[in-house]
Amino acid sequence: MTLAGSMADVLSGSSLVVAVIAAFFALWQADIAAALTADVPEDPLNRDPAPVQAVIAHRLRPLFVIALVAFGILAPRAILLLTDTVGCAARMGRGCQYADVGGLFLMTEILLLGLVLVIGAQLKAAYSKRAALTPPAGPVPREA
Repeated sequence: MTLAGSMADVLSGSSLVVAVIAAFFALWQADIAAALTADVPEDPLNRDPAPVQAVIAHRLRPLFVIALVAFGILAPRAILLLTDTVGCAARMGRGCQYADVGGLFLMTEILLLGLVLVIGAQLKAAYSKRAALTPPAGPVPREA
């Protein structure tokens, strides 16, 4: 694999993708936080997982999948840039060029990885909250 194509174009595209994902993440954060902090009623019959399921289905899961796919698409180029950088450092900088655009691309990929990890952690917490809010199956004994 080579670094074919203009790195400036790649940086522009990857930065735009990260900005869009971050914008949706910020826009939906209130809904996500509300779902994750929902109280679990003591009475199992009063538990309703529907609001948390809606946040999972319409906010967290799509955002996580899009961020993960974007990270996967950009990862090969980032790995190649990292190996190039390590090789340059091993040669003590001889024959190396300063690559500010490549460095900014790596920073963008790291920010994208951070978003993937945060969204993934919130998705996991939402699944746990949904399980806690799901009423038990079968008849629930009532106290007399």
